[in-house]
Order: sequence, then structure tokens, then C-alpha cells
Amino acid sequence: MSPRTRPPAQGGLWGRQQPLTADRQPGYTASNDLDLFVAVARTALDPGYVLIGPAERVFRRDPARHGHVDPVPAYEAAMVAQMLDHRHLSTGGTHHVVYGRHDGPARAVLVPRATRDQIDRWTHLHPLPRPTGAAP
Repeated sequence: MSPRTRPPAQGGLWGRQQPLTADRQPGYTASNDLDLFVAVARTALDPGYVLIGPAERVFRRDPARHGHVDPVPAYEAAMVAQMLDHRHLSTGGTHHVVYGRHDGPARAVLVPRATRDQIDRWTHLHPLPRPTGAAP
């Protein structure tokens, strides 16, 4: 038998005989927090976000220092990833940024026109009135 046609030494680990599916789950917990969605979209507009490295870690641009970035909290990075997956944000060109003592390329995060229009519509909505006798 040639090495190319040799069957695997082990048919499947823990009884798995079929190959794993190609679709993978997102690396974040999805959120329905509308306030966070709006805050992330506004931050993406100004000062902006960038993605660094193959893991696409999320950093916020520092408005006080041109070209410098700072890391964001995990919940904010998860919302940016969720918005990128659902195409509420998109990636742009590569820019040179500085983080601490490190510097290198980073991909810009852009806000499409449809997302900007959606945020504008949401800001003009009024909250629903509470029914009488409802707890605050």
C-alpha cells in the first residue's frame, strides 16, 4: 500500500466518523443592546476603530495623538465583531498605527451609509409611553 492510499490509523476520535462542518460559530456573544450598537457606530465614525493582526483585535483611535490606538473593552470588541459580521460596519484600507512601543499596519473600520442612515432614524424616535400603574 502506498502512503497516499493508506487508511488512517484511527477511524475517528470519540466515535466521530463524519468530517467536521466548515461553518464555525462566532467568537463573541451576540448582543441586542441598542444603546451599545449606537455608541459603537458613533465611535466608529469619530475617532474610529482599527483591526490589528490576524486575530483582528479591535483598537480605538486616540483623537489626541495622531496614529496612536488604544485597546477597547471585550464587550465593545464583541459588538464591533458582531456589526462587522452583519455588515453594519465594513473594513477599509491599511494604515500605520502605534500602540505602546509597537507599531505596524492596521485595517480601518468604516461605517456604511446605510448604517449612518439607520442611526439617524433611531435618534429621532421617541420612547414608548409607559402604561399607567407600571413600575418605574
